[in-house]
Amino acid sequence: MEKIAILSDIHSNITAFKAVLDDIEKRGIKRIFCLGDLSLKGSSPCEVIDLAKEKCEVIVKGNTDDSTVNDEGKHYNWHREKIGEDRLKFLDELPMYYDFYLSGSLIRMFHASKNDLHYRVTDFDTVENKMKLFEDENNIIPDIVLYGDIHIQYMQKFYNKTLVNVGSVGNVIEFLHHDENAKDMSETLQAYYTILEGEFGQKQGKSPLSIQFVRVPYDIDKEIELAKKNNSISIENYILELTTAIYRKNKNKLENSKEYWDKGYWEKNLQDNKTDFLKDSWMEKYSSEIEKVENKKAIDLGCGLGQDTKWLLNRGFDVLSCDISDVALEKLRELIPNSKTMQLNVKEKLPFCDNFAGLINANLSIHYFNMKDTIEIFKEIYRVLKPNGLFIGRVNSDQNEDYVKETTKEIEKNFYYDYDRYYRLFNKEQFDIFTKDWKVISLNENITVRLDRRKALWEFILKK
Repeated sequence: MEKIAILSDIHSNITAFKAVLDDIEKRGIKRIFCLGDLSLKGSSPCEVIDLAKEKCEVIVKGNTDDSTVNDEGKHYNWHREKIGEDRLKFLDELPMYYDFYLSGSLIRMFHASKNDLHYRVTDFDTVENKMKLFEDENNIIPDIVLYGDIHIQYMQKFYNKTLVNVGSVGNVIEFLHHDENAKDMSETLQAYYTILEGEFGQKQGKSPLSIQFVRVPYDIDKEIELAKKNNSISIENYILELTTAIYRKNKNKLENSKEYWDKGYWEKNLQDNKTDFLKDSWMEKYSSEIEKVENKKAIDLGCGLGQDTKWLLNRGFDVLSCDISDVALEKLRELIPNSKTMQLNVKEKLPFCDNFAGLINANLSIHYFNMKDTIEIFKEIYRVLKPNGLFIGRVNSDQNEDYVKETTKEIEKNFYYDYDRYYRLFNKEQFDIFTKDWKVISLNENITVRLDRRKALWEFILKK
């Protein structure tokens, strides 16, 4: 039987690459196949490409190899200038996929998919999408697919097929269950590769075949120092990924960032004229309770474009409209001239003194956080309210069945992740936890339509 080392996603990390090659040599493995992404991100693009050419029997093209050759931008240009014409020609001519037989199984290896470098299938994707990786226009269907791209090592069997992601040598990341406060990520931050063992070239019959996942510790500090010495482009993002396993494009999304709400939400929805919620007068049914509030200083927390701000202003409240998004606040000031606005992140300590406001409204703005942060948000709102002040708002209900799909991962009870989107679906039991210090005036589930989408919501009125 023969062993084959399968590598992927080295990303110019020469330190991790050498550590993996040392481990392969110690195991006596002679055959090395690589699934691409030799370039971009790391300290040593030239050295990685040259070493891969020397050590790897087969290399297929990755999306960053293609981007290094063809894309424009500071990151690509830096690597292209470093690599030079000969290496660029080598990357450009890499094949898209490679087939071989092992112990009677047809194995196909590619970076992301057979014919598309940008078709991304995650470990938490649907089986339907995963099965597309086995499709072939000539009906040559593999038994086992090996791929890279997502930097997350896993194996899954379905429909008599085996799907394996071999992991990343130089750029391991975590998408799910990521602890931002973890001080030691060494359990994750290693170099990953995969070993196949079987009878190479055997087409007929079946014989033993094994798939082994390997992770190799390496000197991350050494790689960072080398990247600094070589003046690597995007060094801060590279350090972020090497030391935290947070994908550079996910850091802000993980924190419900201002950038996401500005560009990914408000700019997009305003461009598409999706503002149906401006006609949503949900507070009207609670006007008798709201108008009882004696102190008319109000905070509209996560105000968006200000539909609730306008309703409160019309009923004599002095409203401070707060949102993380400057894009939303700018549009609000256009729609409601002379309005008072403040840019803030609801996840952070509120910049108000104790007993500041008589009413705080949070309409669909506090269901993006884990349990710990949500509890702190309720405590902060309680602190800022005056005695007998009202906290009113709406949050997503767990009756939103279409919110939980095959691709959705439950990070903690009722807190979900799906394609870089984090959200909480509330149920009655959670409200019992969050409202234990409050007097519950009203708590109802209702249905509304927002952005052309049906939403099941909890509407609440709480008194301090």
